[in-house]
Amino acid sequence: MKYTKPTFTADSSEKINSLAAMLKRNIKDVSSSEQSVIVVRRWLNDNAYNKSYSPPRPHRTAKNLIESRTIKASELVDRPMASCGSQTTLGTAILRAMGFKVKMVHGKHPKSHHHAWISIHDENTKSWHEYDFTGYGIGPAGIITPEHIQEIECEDWNDIIDLLDKQHIEYTNTKRR
Repeated sequence: MKYTKPTFTADSSEKINSLAAMLKRNIKDVSSSEQSVIVVRRWLNDNAYNKSYSPPRPHRTAKNLIESRTIKASELVDRPMASCGSQTTLGTAILRAMGFKVKMVHGKHPKSHHHAWISIHDENTKSWHEYDFTGYGIGPAGIITPEHIQEIECEDWNDIIDLLDKQHIEYTNTKRR
């Protein structure tokens, strides 16, 4: 299955395609998935998708897991939301517009009760590599660490919405106790 086509949350728009084309001009080897991830990660961080999750106004933070995972990439271009899910959604849409196969990964990290990152296919090595757009990844590309625990990967958050709903309810109920 190819993961380059837009999906419900990692949708496409002229803004995403233009952004992908602009960012692609900053990549020395456009076939390198890691170089592309570095450029996209840098752009996300420079545009208030920072690791502190406390962006300055008018940017917003996700109220909960569901909001973090269900906002469309095309909406995030002009109205950034600082969350791992929204970074993954927008980063996925941009990288797919560049022509890469990208999966969304939902899992856990000790610093986040629910966490999200990407898995991108490198055509040069014919293998998948995982990167985290937040500050939980290592190095310029945000290579995942052993602390990242993958629960499920998907083409789109909508594919696992039942799991996300269940986890959101469980987390909310646990937090109230």
